Amino acid sequence: MGPFSEHFRVIRYDVRGIGRSTLTERAAAYSNRQDLRDLLAWPHVERAHLVGASVGGSLAIDFALDCPRLVSSLVRVAPRVSGHASVSWIAAAKNKTWRSAEATWMGQSS
Repeated sequence: MGPFSEHFRVIRYDVRGIGRSTLTERAAAYSNRQDLRDLLAWPHVERAHLVGASVGGSLAIDFALDCPRLVSSLVRVAPRVSGHASVSWIAAAKNKTWRSAEATWMGQSS
């Protein structure tokens, strides 16, 4: 984060239940996107460059779709895409041939 903080104001946080954060009993119903929206509102961030890895990358994509006026840019590292059945072709690759996995990934029946 050092190089980024030399040029930008950096706000880093862990999504609930990931990293150093915990889930509390009160957190039964929450939204990661709302948490991010609230976090950006606190220091009055008008637009943000979002950087996220894995779950954070997925959150960045979903947040940008929900709140495009708050996002200047996205940097995603290995995100999954919400609503996309990304696991089925991996399972096919483990259980079948690559050609079968590719067909599953492309949405064709094998």
